[in-house]
Amino acid sequence: MRILMLHGYAQSEKKFEIKTRPLRRCIEEACASICPDSVNHVEYTYPTAHIRLDPSDFVGVDAEPSEDCDTWGWWLDLDGCRVDLEPSLTTLSAVVESSGPFDAVVGFSQGAALAALFASVCESQARPERRKALQKLGRPTSWAVAQGRLKFAICISGFSLAKEFYAGYYEPHIQTPVLLVVGPLDPVIPLESTCQMLAVCEDDFFLEHHGSHYVPRFWPVLDKIKDHIQTVLTEKGPEDSNPARQVA
Repeated sequence: MRILMLHGYAQSEKKFEIKTRPLRRCIEEACASICPDSVNHVEYTYPTAHIRLDPSDFVGVDAEPSEDCDTWGWWLDLDGCRVDLEPSLTTLSAVVESSGPFDAVVGFSQGAALAALFASVCESQARPERRKALQKLGRPTSWAVAQGRLKFAICISGFSLAKEFYAGYYEPHIQTPVLLVVGPLDPVIPLESTCQMLAVCEDDFFLEHHGSHYVPRFWPVLDKIKDHIQTVLTEKGPEDSNPARQVA
């Protein structure tokens, strides 16, 4: 089982790896319950976003740029509605080539928004209507041939991009099973933004963790995530129809 892990805005692969350790144990237990031999064969790939952020990029901070600033972003807003997605998708296509294909994707905040886009593109080989919609946006989908459709996606504190510019990712709706995890006290991503993502997912499951803007780390919530993963994997079976993917 290979899982792509996408950090949030102003994080890095190292920071996200630490924050997701409890979630990883949850995923491994879920996989082991379906396929006992898989517990030691869940592989995680943590790419770092391509945009290095400086302290001056944050509101209320006045500081000089620093090479020691280990904070990164997948994109910056261009005009409040549009973002420059191409470099991030190019990064992911390279990650697929070097470390994929992947069985699932997990993302937090900005990484959760990207995870949904990734899941959408991964459907393009199996869904001609998705491929056509993305081609209208001028988005290449050739790397999705080797990747194939994902088994599931977990989007924590996620949101969708403006549909007037990115409709091809969301229409037709995303069919990959998507677990949307949200904290109702989140001061960064409003609940309504996550609900907008919910509206473009066909096979979705909504889970509140009664907290704010963080990756869940306590077992009452992790148990629910584990149950969801078990359900999805049981329905889909231990093997995938994509011949390019070998699940340990």
